[in-house]
Amino acid sequence: MYEALFGSKTRVKLLSLFLTNTGRSFYVREITRTINEQINSVRRELLNLKSIGLIRSNEKKGKIFYE
Repeated sequence: MYEALFGSKTRVKLLSLFLTNTGRSFYVREITRTINEQINSVRRELLNLKSIGLIRSNEKKGKIFYE
């Protein structure tokens, strides 16, 4: 049901991850392992969520972290 509403199971999993871990940052590989999705779909959805202002990113030690 949520996939139909939000358009993507990866997006649903990402939203769930960020909403249940407010204040915590994740890097891409960590996210892919946590939500068990392919890295390309995770990257695409992260860019979508960032472009509409739902998440933000910052760089630390050469890795991009999202929160």
